[in-house]
Amino acid sequence: MVLALTMHGFVATSMAQPTETLKPNGYQLDFKPAEDFRGTHILRQSDNLAYAYVTDHAAADADGAPNAYHPDDVGKRYTKDPHVGLDCPANAGYPTEDWWPDVLVPDPQDSSKAFVQPDGPFKGFFVAMTSLRKPGRPKTDPTTYVDSTKVPYVVIPTGFEKLPNVAKQGDVGVAVHLKTGKLTTFIVGDAGGGSKAKLGEGSIALYAALGFPNANPRTGGGLPRDEIQYILFPGSRKAGSAIWPRTNEDIRAQVMELIAKTPGIR
Repeated sequence: MVLALTMHGFVATSMAQPTETLKPNGYQLDFKPAEDFRGTHILRQSDNLAYAYVTDHAAADADGAPNAYHPDDVGKRYTKDPHVGLDCPANAGYPTEDWWPDVLVPDPQDSSKAFVQPDGPFKGFFVAMTSLRKPGRPKTDPTTYVDSTKVPYVVIPTGFEKLPNVAKQGDVGVAVHLKTGKLTTFIVGDAGGGSKAKLGEGSIALYAALGFPNANPRTGGGLPRDEIQYILFPGSRKAGSAIWPRTNEDIRAQVMELIAKTPGIR
């Protein structure tokens, strides 16, 4: 099966991503149909060097941004009330759900509460974690996580990691907005979402790079409603402490090299 992606010669630009121009005919993927995951068809490269999917599901993840959640927003209605943070604490399960410590860093002095940044440019905000982070640093350090507003990343939904030969945190790939041909390279930066989570969740910077600078993780506004195609390269993450941090330019260079040398992508 050949999945043809028609590109229109657009140039993808964003504050977080360097400029990249695709050839007018775009990529063709000589990948084989594999499995479905919650309604999304997965295609696999014959040697399992890559897999791909196309989805019109989109959700923005604010996690990793130092201003993702603020204590003053606790108890607010997430779609109707103005917020200090990018997202509503209720979307992180705080303070009523038992899974909030998987999203927000608990206070080392009182684990029943989320840690509040005591200083720095985002003093007063909680610390929202990503599953990819700099090894060996304190969990309370917000700079160790993958900032959703600066780094294009995708989220691996809960349960997807049980499939064979799929990307893990730190692996890389490329996303293409099929209607416009805009693209961005990305890193796998986070995981989760529960038993109903679908493929297609990404960082604020991912959607900005695809032409949607107003993607709102709190309300779901500003997101694309048409198809995005993703190609991911399992086993492409860097080893040890090099896994994070990385620059967008470094990620882009690696992905372009992988595209060039992986059979079935042209």
